[in-house]
Amino acid sequence: MRTYPGTAATLIRPLTRLLDRPDDRNDALSLLRLIGPEAAPEATAPILQLASNTETPIADRALACLIEWEDPRALQLLAQEIAARPLALQAAFDHTRDPYRAPIRFDQHLLEAIRQRLCDLAVPTGGSPSGLIERLQGHNEPIYLAGILRAWGPGAAGAQAELAKLLPHHPIQAADALAALAHLSPDSLERLREAPGSGTIADRLAIGRALQILTGETTALREAVIVGLGRQRAELAAAAIAAMELPGPDTELGANLDRALRASTAAGRTKPDVEARLHAAHAHWQHTGDTDLVLPAVRSTLDWAAEHDHTQWTAVAAADVAAHLAADAQNLLPDLERLLSHPTTCPAAAHALLRINPQRWGGESRHELAAYLTEAIENGTSFPAQHRAVDVLAHLSTPLPPPIQARLHALAERERRILSAGLETASVRSDDNLRRAIQRLISAPHTRGNSE
Repeated sequence: MRTYPGTAATLIRPLTRLLDRPDDRNDALSLLRLIGPEAAPEATAPILQLASNTETPIADRALACLIEWEDPRALQLLAQEIAARPLALQAAFDHTRDPYRAPIRFDQHLLEAIRQRLCDLAVPTGGSPSGLIERLQGHNEPIYLAGILRAWGPGAAGAQAELAKLLPHHPIQAADALAALAHLSPDSLERLREAPGSGTIADRLAIGRALQILTGETTALREAVIVGLGRQRAELAAAAIAAMELPGPDTELGANLDRALRASTAAGRTKPDVEARLHAAHAHWQHTGDTDLVLPAVRSTLDWAAEHDHTQWTAVAAADVAAHLAADAQNLLPDLERLLSHPTTCPAAAHALLRINPQRWGGESRHELAAYLTEAIENGTSFPAQHRAVDVLAHLSTPLPPPIQARLHALAERERRILSAGLETASVRSDDNLRRAIQRLISAPHTRGNSE
């Protein structure tokens, strides 16, 4: 389904009136939230009234809308009754995960409410939730709380004791948030050091990563990586990715990665198997400089992706490894050029081609590459890939051909939204962000003007 940004102004007033009708409030609120902050001048007052009346079921949804719109009063309302506002809390958490939005505004009242809520959650209640929704909320709430603290960074340092106590129950989220605080008290740091224990590989990697960020200590992360390299699939992939965060070159890590690769070649050819081998080969190259394992791994990944459906993102990962190899990946050029024809893989392939053969793709074939990237934006169904196509176009550092400029201008200005499906608020917001990115691209001095 398509939405049309220009129609919003005509809908705001009738939708706002529907907020007074109990039977229509939910639908009206959903559509106003979809329209976005431009509905705020007229709709904010009635939505704020709904959000303030906590006796009604719609109050939580109304507050979530105000948080989505970044209304300055929303966070204090959330702080007042945070335990009764699961949808609003999720909206605040989702805000922190959007790479195209500024971090959620710091609020001292909300910080204190989060600290108190984490303390409350640490105390057993003597029973367990009976319904699925309640169980999910009970699982997700600490994750949301820690995520907001992580987004605030050092400003949330006052919550480090509560986060440290969360480590046994949600080690990944708690460790990530603690790492963002920049400095820990001796007690909190000791809790972090004691946390790995016999946790999962993902838990141990998160804790080791936090210790490396906070103290420069690499022992915990290195030990977790070595254990993970003895596993398969997702655990092997996570350990290999973490290995690339350790200082190198490291011959011992290289030997462990070599053994992991040789053990995994006899494993299956499922997506997790293929991706684990790719990441392990990439880490092996980083720690040894040897291309004998990584080049075959990239090529076999691309071959596997070409033979299977819904594997575009695996091909993107392989293209990104090829980009890191730069000139060492010359033999992969034909494989990468084939990826230019798909809108999801095109931006990663274009980036790799520019890294491997800049003379051709940044020179004589730059207009051909610009055309492929523009098609990827026009025909894409993935906002991350479309944004990346815009970024690669910007890095061509050359005036775009007038026909390409015209196509991009038409995309940014057209009435019909660029998004391919869905009416989710995040999709509409992403569409607006993509339009702004295209506008910045075609307005940049180096992309305008005459081209050869």
